[in-house]
Amino acid sequence: MTVTRRGWVVICSGVLAMAAGSMHGARALDAIAVPALVCSVLAFGWVYSLDRPTVERVGPDPGPVGTDHEMQLRVTSGGLVSIQEELSGTEPTSVDQPIATETWISYPITYAQRGRHSVGPLHVTVSDPLALFTRTFRYTTGDPILVYPQLSPVSPPPSLSALTATSGVIERQEFERLREHVPGESLSSVDWKTSAKHDDLFVVEYSHADSGGVTLVAEGVGNRQNVDAMARAVASLVAHLRTQGVSVTVILPNGTVSTDQTAFFQRLLVALATASPGRVSTTALESADISVVGRRTTAMVTIDGMEFPFTACLEPNRDSAHTVATPAVGHS
Repeated sequence: MTVTRRGWVVICSGVLAMAAGSMHGARALDAIAVPALVCSVLAFGWVYSLDRPTVERVGPDPGPVGTDHEMQLRVTSGGLVSIQEELSGTEPTSVDQPIATETWISYPITYAQRGRHSVGPLHVTVSDPLALFTRTFRYTTGDPILVYPQLSPVSPPPSLSALTATSGVIERQEFERLREHVPGESLSSVDWKTSAKHDDLFVVEYSHADSGGVTLVAEGVGNRQNVDAMARAVASLVAHLRTQGVSVTVILPNGTVSTDQTAFFQRLLVALATASPGRVSTTALESADISVVGRRTTAMVTIDGMEFPFTACLEPNRDSAHTVATPAVGHS
């Protein structure tokens, strides 16, 4: 229980008025002292008797770095409420604001750092109608936020274009299934007729060629910044290859993802979001069609023996842009 600044003013006014009245016999001062002290006692009892507020939250969907989202929250309590909340991996990193009880409120956040992050702890402060006393409740259970690596538009260098032209591509004749569109995929893959019926974006998946395709092997060594650079490069390159109809197998220190798996691109984004510093075998790197190594805060790409920084694959003047369409993530 905490006395607010207003509460101290009321209490001190009441005490001083009572003391002055007893010393000087000014009964008129009781008209100040008694109400002030009664209000203070009632406010204290009000706040003390309040039950622990009930908190409901709807967290945002996973998404790439740079995307905007909304956090939704409702706190049910018998008093006036304000919240203080800590966040990681987002901007802002904390929220401090009064809220209306029994009403869903939302506040905007921007995903700022790749990885698995959390919301919380949450501090809910309740007060009496006169705001004389406050009581703070702490909620340590946080909700997870999954932030994918940034997706950047790729302008392929000649070596990547040549590799794409000679690699096995997806067979367009045999329909396999429909699924929701996921961040990073080209809008050209959207089935607009189906999407219009369901008021959401859907993609047609086709069966793959039994051979061919591209193997991409990647690792990030040393620190998190190197892994961030690697993850951004891999996600962007794979998104580009998929728009070209190329089947891809991605080998990472924390697992392998290939286009013959269900929800391939979503699986890949989750693997990249949760990747930490680690290595793959030298043999895998040397035999890969494309290798990506994150080091010295830069991702170095190797294709057919030629090594260059990932920035050489970016569209001019857009090396830090996030322009890939990012609709809600599907779960199929």
